[in-house]
Amino acid sequence: MVYPVRDTSARFETFVIFCIFWGK
Repeated sequence: MVYPVRDTSARFETFVIFCIFWGK
Protein backbone atom coordinates (compact mmCIF):
# COMPACT_ATOMS: atom_id res chain seq x y z
CA MET A 1 0.00 0.00 0.00
CA VAL A 2 1.34 3.42 -0.95
CA TYR A 3 0.39 6.33 1.27
CA PRO A 4 0.38 9.95 0.12
CA VAL A 5 3.11 12.19 1.54
CA ARG A 6 0.43 14.37 3.13
CA ASP A 7 -1.03 11.38 5.00
CA THR A 8 2.40 10.32 6.24
CA SER A 9 3.09 13.88 7.43
CA ALA A 10 -0.26 14.00 9.23
CA ARG A 11 0.49 10.64 10.87
CA PHE A 12 3.90 11.91 12.02
CA GLU A 13 2.43 15.13 13.41
CA THR A 14 -0.26 13.18 15.28
CA PHE A 15 2.42 10.86 16.69
CA VAL A 16 4.52 13.81 17.89
CA ILE A 17 1.51 15.57 19.44
CA PHE A 18 0.51 12.33 21.16
CA CYS A 19 4.04 11.90 22.56
CA ILE A 20 4.04 15.47 23.90
CA PHE A 21 0.57 15.03 25.38
CA TRP A 22 1.54 11.69 26.94
CA GLY A 23 4.79 13.23 28.24
CA LYS A 24 2.74 15.72 30.24
